Amino acid sequence: MKSILKKIIPVRLLDVIRILLSSIGKTIQKSPRKAWVFSDPKAQIFFGYYDVNPFSDDNRYLLATRAPAENISPHLHHPDLELGYYDLEQKSPTFKTFAKSATWNWQQGCRLQWFGDNVLYNTKTDERYICVLQNPFSGEIIRTFEKPLYSASRYGNFGLTLDFDRLHECRPGYGYNHFPKAKREDTIWYTDLRTGECNAIFTMEQIRAFEPHGSMELADHYFNHLSISPKGTRFMVLHLWVGKNGKRRSRMITCDLQDKNSISCPNNSGHVSHYCWSGEDKIILFGTEESNGQRYYAYDLISNQTAVLGASHLKEDGHPTYLENEVLITDTYPNLLRHQSLLRYNIKQDTLKKLAAYHVPLDFVGEVRCDLHPRVNNSGDKICVDIVLNGRRAMCVICEDGYSL
Repeated sequence: MKSILKKIIPVRLLDVIRILLSSIGKTIQKSPRKAWVFSDPKAQIFFGYYDVNPFSDDNRYLLATRAPAENISPHLHHPDLELGYYDLEQKSPTFKTFAKSATWNWQQGCRLQWFGDNVLYNTKTDERYICVLQNPFSGEIIRTFEKPLYSASRYGNFGLTLDFDRLHECRPGYGYNHFPKAKREDTIWYTDLRTGECNAIFTMEQIRAFEPHGSMELADHYFNHLSISPKGTRFMVLHLWVGKNGKRRSRMITCDLQDKNSISCPNNSGHVSHYCWSGEDKIILFGTEESNGQRYYAYDLISNQTAVLGASHLKEDGHPTYLENEVLITDTYPNLLRHQSLLRYNIKQDTLKKLAAYHVPLDFVGEVRCDLHPRVNNSGDKICVDIVLNGRRAMCVICEDGYSL
């Protein structure tokens, strides 16, 4: 629809229409009855990507970050990001800072995440990026790791990572750019979080040669979005490439960590997007399959079976999280009214419910956009999203009895 409007309506008139629709959208957004908002009148409060849970194991503490109020790329002048948490048992929780990091972006922060009662996050020295393991309550730095981390297994004592400078080159808004002249290592790395030992799993050269897609010739390739299975036996990563025509394509690569030669590509269509694990050997993914087009699909990595998920309801890309009661929490990108919807899909009952609709201003686009990125607590009764409030990012926690609009 958007592409059609661009072709038939003059640019200036289209801008006027956008502003008008956005103004209407701001007045009719739907918020849940019961929600906590965490904001700062002089800064932006946000968490980042949906694949990391900001809630502590006991659901008491909520990780958050505080960024400068100016909504511009942090890669221009590298301001510090404050790392902190909220105590949800307090009557009026306040942001409690425990560290800072200059290696961050609006989409994923600095990959701040819980590791037991401690936290992991990326930062840098004068020479390289590192990952820090720290107690957020005492401030004690327990150890540092020689490479930054993308994803950590909380039960397997290991983490995975990629080249963040390379990622920034190919997809601004996801990587870091402090060391532009550093040697590129387009490799997936494994870090033992007990010993600090770091080893390569596979390189981009190996992945490019594995069941190559027809559009890969002379393309620029990179990795993004590493995700470890719930019990830490498998991982997945997106392999992306940009062809001579400037079009970006993608596919999902999975690997068994006990057998690093067990590489597979459940979707090699050239279009995959957001994902979540629905079991140790099962993945839910929004992408394209020749038989059904763009949909949410459920992939069984053992049987190699693929099934459409929510065929009559889930037709838009979003950021999904699977809950054990066979519920999928996801969101949408802004529509013409600049509304981003928070959705709850019951897989067994095949029913979809809109939990909220938040307005996002027109200037939150591209690298500085603010997606909802819904994250569910460990009890499944609270959802945390990033929203825009009074022109700045804020975090909103929706409680279960406030789900119904």
